[in-house]
Amino acid sequence: MRKKKLFIVLTIMITLFATSAWALKLFAGDTTASNMIDNITHSTKPDSDEKYIALTFDDGPHPQLTSSILDTLAEFNIPATFYMLGDNVSKHPDLAKAVADAGHEVGNHSASHTNMTKIELKETKKEIEQTNDAIIEATGKQPETIRPPYGAYNDAMLNVFQDMNMPSILWSVDSYDWKGDAKTVKKEVLKQVHDGAIVLMHDIQSATAEALPDLLVALKEKGYKFVTVSELLSLETGADVGPYYMKKS
Repeated sequence: MRKKKLFIVLTIMITLFATSAWALKLFAGDTTASNMIDNITHSTKPDSDEKYIALTFDDGPHPQLTSSILDTLAEFNIPATFYMLGDNVSKHPDLAKAVADAGHEVGNHSASHTNMTKIELKETKKEIEQTNDAIIEATGKQPETIRPPYGAYNDAMLNVFQDMNMPSILWSVDSYDWKGDAKTVKKEVLKQVHDGAIVLMHDIQSATAEALPDLLVALKEKGYKFVTVSELLSLETGADVGPYYMKKS
């Protein structure tokens, strides 16, 4: 993947996918679219000949389900990215620390899950800063990326993200775990999955925790390798797409 300057691409790109190749189209305006290990294996330099996906979990940490998901990821030695709410991090700092200590990436998902296209920019920045502070206090690590709640953003928000040096990350595969059971989650992910996918799930949904073991087995059988969002964005192939956020159209 040939890299362009990060935020130039981030302000204009949204991804469509066909088979294992990645295609792009322009977009304008708002869109809505336990027992753990500390040595999760990471791909320091992903091989472009392999098939990679990034699993992401939003809205946590959750006092029961996050621990269950962490146990499953540890069992399979799979890294993931958790987009946490600042309010939940403040309530459950030990869980947030457990996620980071287990080798997973922690991202910013706002403080209160508000639609940031509907609030003042100063409030948007406050939501981000409060969440960054909560995550740093709990984990000792600075979040590098942000996922705006509901996948909703506009150009003014992207300018704020740019000023804060935080790329906006959306998704290309939606598990629909918020409205289905474990069987539905597995079916939806396997139906949509592709090389380079960012998979949207939630660690506040029991359907995801229940579906995850069988889903990981199925994805491994399909030959997928698992990386964090930041690792996926570092992947280099011949595609002229550069680092960008992703979303299924």
